[in-house]
Amino acid sequence: MAKTMRITTSVSGNGITASSGYQEETADELIAIDQVIPASTADLASDLDLIVAKIKMLYLKCDKDITIETNSTSSPGDTLTLQAGEAITDKSLLTVNITQWFLNNPGLTQAVLTGYILYDPT
Repeated sequence: MAKTMRITTSVSGNGITASSGYQEETADELIAIDQVIPASTADLASDLDLIVAKIKMLYLKCDKDITIETNSTSSPGDTLTLQAGEAITDKSLLTVNITQWFLNNPGLTQAVLTGYILYDPT
């Protein structure tokens, strides 16, 4: 059964009239991410097997500053930097197919990474 994901965005600020909109996609698979990353963790491996061209939508958010490296810790395919509380929704940040990702939390308290990947495996 097809899964639908909608990402809503809004803009506001000094001199900006508040406005919002959304992007919606449908695909066969919705991958949920809920990962605890212990404090002072380097290269916590987590299996994730994705062909980047088949990612329809991406939403990642963490409550602490972390980095994610794909496929390798010494020479990552991609490196994503997540700032605490800020979501990443730009799937074009992922440029190579993923077989594994490595989570890094330099902070003194645990971090919780949450998110969704809408994926079409066919």
